[in-house]
Amino acid sequence: MVYICGMRYLWMLAGLLVMGWAQDTPEGAEEAPSPAPTPSRRIRWKSNSYLEAGYNHFMGLPADLATSVQGLGSIKLNFQSMQMLRIGRFYVGAGPGIVIREVRFEKNAVLYRDTTGFLTYTFDTLVTIQGYSAKSKFQLGYLRIPLELGILHKGFQLAVFGYGDLLVWVRQKRKYSTNDESIKQIQAGNKNFGTESLQYGVGGRIGYRGIGAFFNYNLSPLWRSTKGPDNVRPIQVGIYIYDSFYKKSKSPTKRSGYSS
Repeated sequence: MVYICGMRYLWMLAGLLVMGWAQDTPEGAEEAPSPAPTPSRRIRWKSNSYLEAGYNHFMGLPADLATSVQGLGSIKLNFQSMQMLRIGRFYVGAGPGIVIREVRFEKNAVLYRDTTGFLTYTFDTLVTIQGYSAKSKFQLGYLRIPLELGILHKGFQLAVFGYGDLLVWVRQKRKYSTNDESIKQIQAGNKNFGTESLQYGVGGRIGYRGIGAFFNYNLSPLWRSTKGPDNVRPIQVGIYIYDSFYKKSKSPTKRSGYSS
């Protein structure tokens, strides 16, 4: 009787061991890898700003004016704020900014509107005969609203944009100087120059970790053909600084000391 009961318990124990072995992964078989999590594209707002140092050039100036431009032109600072809607590494941005366009002349170029309202110019040579050195510059300031599409990823930026510029100020400054004195004359107000108050154009930028290069080009002429020199279009090329939002990932910290 004791022998029969012992055999029954041995058979039950053997059955449990077989069932447990059957549930384990067979030797040499690999478990199916779990699918990698799909990265989610985070949608978020970011604020950025650009500080630009741009070289100004006015394409299409009359030949005698173009040859009197001082050096390579004029370098001015622009400021652009940017509100970005970021979707992963891509973004759409817009925001107000201030853009300054300027051209400097080595000769004393005098810009004025004639009796028909057409912008014309002359060179004042009398002051040179009288012993004065004379220079002049023509400056326009705009409120800019761009629409920018780009990529901003790990410090790298690549973008294209279109923009509209609204004229805020325009003026011409002439300076006469000798060893003894200096005289400045400023003529301001668009009624004196007749430029188109609304301008538009396109541009692009490329940068890495906070510094880059940009350009923009006016698609609209500075004057209508009935109001001034035809097809004068400003262009800017320069460098800019920006917030790249790039942060290096921290390396894992090493444990120090002895572990038990």
